[in-house]
Parts: sequence; structure tokens; C-alpha cells
Amino acid sequence: MDAWAEAYGDLAAIFVSKEEVVYTDKENGIGGFRGMKEFVVVDKIAENDIITSFYLKRKDGEPVPKFIAGQYISLNIEIPNTAHKHTRNYSMSDSNDKDYLRISVKKEVGNPDGIVSNYLHSDVAVGDTLTIGMPSGEFVLKEATQPLVLISGGIGITPVLSMFKEAVKNKNQDVIIIQCALNSDTHAFKSEIDALLGTNSKSISIYSTPLNNDVFGEDYHYQGYLTKEMLNDLGISNNSDFYFCGPTPFMASVLDILGDLNVNNDHINYEFFGPVEELSLVH
Repeated sequence: MDAWAEAYGDLAAIFVSKEEVVYTDKENGIGGFRGMKEFVVVDKIAENDIITSFYLKRKDGEPVPKFIAGQYISLNIEIPNTAHKHTRNYSMSDSNDKDYLRISVKKEVGNPDGIVSNYLHSDVAVGDTLTIGMPSGEFVLKEATQPLVLISGGIGITPVLSMFKEAVKNKNQDVIIIQCALNSDTHAFKSEIDALLGTNSKSISIYSTPLNNDVFGEDYHYQGYLTKEMLNDLGISNNSDFYFCGPTPFMASVLDILGDLNVNNDHINYEFFGPVEELSLVH
């Protein structure tokens, strides 16, 4: 037992030391800080009926921290008539060269409704203060030259959009962003994406249940759910780098598709909020 205790203490010291290095690096970066800081909501924009973007600047007037496309922030918030403080993670949905941070939040409606997301949508206004932590996360773009395929389902567009805005700066890499949504009512950021398209980039929309006024070829390019036949039709190589994010069933389906296309695991990257075992069980 003494030997185990000593070994455990040595291991804990190693991890504490590594963690301190991470905290110090973040603190010493542009706009860096330790712990949580207050940010002011300087703008609030409804992207559609269910997604709202919040533009945040530091309350103390210091620059916002730099982040890597794909990362998220943790939000701590006290909501009246609830028993405790709530913490949620939200991906940055804009590029990292702005003087603000932007998160885009889906209003979760169900039984029960999402406590935090509904409060942000209905009660948080421009001028209010939110408490957030430093940008974090390992779901970030790797340096590469092979074609890049970014796939999102629903609110999974938020980290994918940030990655797309970073990727299109590299004129030597082909980039395709594939956005899966119900229809135009839930299709967010279309105009932002279209404005960034160039000779090396392409945007594809897939609607599972298009509206009567949704125009094929303009609003969307495929109907139904993402399939390997669609990827083949788009001429996507299985040597591309794939990044994807979305609801659990969607991600399990994408994993199946990439497996059927014999995509090497080294080229598969995804963000999943929950136990990986849960995704594997669905997969």
C-alpha cells in the first residue's frame, strides 16, 4: 500500500505539473487569463428560429483571447429560481481574428426544455454580462495539404464554421463544407459561408425535409440524409481529411459512411460531447 501511495503521488505530481504548463501558456497568450472572466454581450443576432449568436467582449476592456478554430468556451451562469449555478460548453462560431468572441446557441426544446439555452435566448440581452473561461478543446484543424471535408449536422455547424473560415485562408488546399439540416428554416449561416467561397472551396447543403418554397440547386443540393453515394457524387477522395460534428445518430452515421469508404482513421476527426462508448454503441 505504501508503494502504491508513493506511485500515485508521483503520477499526480506529473499531471499537476503538466496542467500548470497548460494554464500558464493560456494565461500568457494574447488576451489570456486564468479561471473565469466577465464578458459583455455587445450584440445578439437571431440566425433563425432556433439559433441565436452572442457577440462577447471582455468587460475589463482587454483583448479577447486568441483561440484555435474548433475550440469552445465554458459558460458559468446563475439562473433565477434554479438550485445551482449552471455550466455549459459552447463552440466559437466565428474566426479567431475578430475583436470579439462569438458563440451560437441552439434553443433546446423538449421535455424538459434546455434550461440554459432557453434562458440565453429569452432573458440575456445586449449589455448583460456572462462569465466564461479560456477557449479550450482538442477538436481543431491540423496542418495538412490534402483536401479538407467539413461535415455538420444541426448545431454542429458552430465549430465546423469556425474551421471553414480558417481553412479558406489557405489557397493551396481544397475545402468543401457539407451542411445537413431539416430545411431552410433551420439552415444557419448560409450567407456567411457563401460570402467566403472561392476557387478552392465549395458549399453543399443537404435537407432532410425541404419546405415547399425551398429551391433545389439554390437552397439545397441533395434531399434526404448524407450517404456515401452523395460523397462519391461530389468526387470526394477518401484520402481527404474529414472533420464532423452533430447529434449522436448523425455522427454515428458519418462514421459508418467513412468506414464504408475505407477512410483511414488518421483522417477522421470529430467532436462528441459525451462518452465515446455511447457513440460506439450507436455506431
